[in-house]
Amino acid sequence: MAKFKGSKCLTGDCGGHRAGYRYSSGGGGKQPHPNAKSFKKGMKIHVQEVKKRKQNTKEKKPVKRRKVVKR
Repeated sequence: MAKFKGSKCLTGDCGGHRAGYRYSSGGGGKQPHPNAKSFKKGMKIHVQEVKKRKQNTKEKKPVKRRKVVKR
């Protein structure tokens, strides 16, 4: 069975997942057609990735730099 970023696809090419992911990453709308389950799943995968990236950036502590004294 095919997978798209860890999510199982019912079709062999994961076209719905890929299309939803691209749509969401391109700034697409929030409400796709209610029957488009794989499309919505692709959008959801993109949103989760964005949240993880934001969370990882917040967790990184700023690097403290020492002052360089010229002699």
